[in-house]
Amino acid sequence: IYFMLASQLIRAFFGPLVEFCNMWGSEKFTLKVIGTSSFLLIIVTLILVPRIGINGIGIAILINILSTTVLLAIHVYRRFNIVVGVTGLVRTSSKSLEH
Repeated sequence: IYFMLASQLIRAFFGPLVEFCNMWGSEKFTLKVIGTSSFLLIIVTLILVPRIGINGIGIAILINILSTTVLLAIHVYRRFNIVVGVTGLVRTSSKSLEH
């Protein structure tokens, strides 16, 4: 259960990246990322569940969400020059205070 909690915290930290990419014309890239990470989820689940049981599913989901989120965050930064997550809010806030 802690792995699932950690994965949801990661998604909350970075915000709605999938929706952002879909709204701004990156649907094909988003589809490739989600498709690849879903395939990775199946492979990791098949490897981990027989070895460590139900915790293997949690770890597989954590890897899936982490890989999807990191790839989409890198894409958003490279394409739109937007830093996502709490670090982006901190940078935005500090820049707005300077002006």
